[in-house]
Amino acid sequence: MVLAAPLALWVIPVADSGGVARHVRDVLRVGIPGWRVVVACPPGPLADDLHAAGHPVVEAQIGPHAGLPASVRAVRRLCSSLRPSIVHTHLSYADVVAAIAVPRGIKLVTTEHGLAGDDTVYHGTSAKSKVMAGVHTARLKRFAAAIAVSGQPRP
Repeated sequence: MVLAAPLALWVIPVADSGGVARHVRDVLRVGIPGWRVVVACPPGPLADDLHAAGHPVVEAQIGPHAGLPASVRAVRRLCSSLRPSIVHTHLSYADVVAAIAVPRGIKLVTTEHGLAGDDTVYHGTSAKSKVMAGVHTARLKRFAAAIAVSGQPRP
C-alpha cells in the first residue's frame, strides 16, 4: 500500500506576479520532497501562471481586497475540504488570517518576505504601527516555524 504524501496548503494573499509569486513559482518548479502542495490565492496572474504550469491551485477570496471575514471563511473552508497537514502562509496578512482560521492540530508555517526599517511604510502612522506590532507578536505565537527570505550576501 502506497500512502499519499502529506498536503501543504500555501496561502498567498496577492494575485499579482511580484516577488512573492516568483518565490512560489520557483519552489513549485523544484518541488518539496515528500510533500504535495496546493496553493490558495486570489484570481489573477499568479493563479493563471500556476494553472498553466500544471500546479494545483485553488482560486479563493483571500487577501486585503477580500477583507478579513471573507479571507478567514475561505481558509476555514479549504482546511475543512483539503485537510492539510500544514498551512504555509506568505505575507503577514495571510499569517493573521491563518492564525484565526486554521484549526488547532494543523501546523502553521510562515515565510516572511520583507521587513521595512520603518513600520509606517506598511501602516501609515506610528499609532497603527504599534497596534499592528502587537497583532504580529500574537499571530507568531500560533506558528510552528518562520522562514525569512533574504538576499544574497554581499562581498
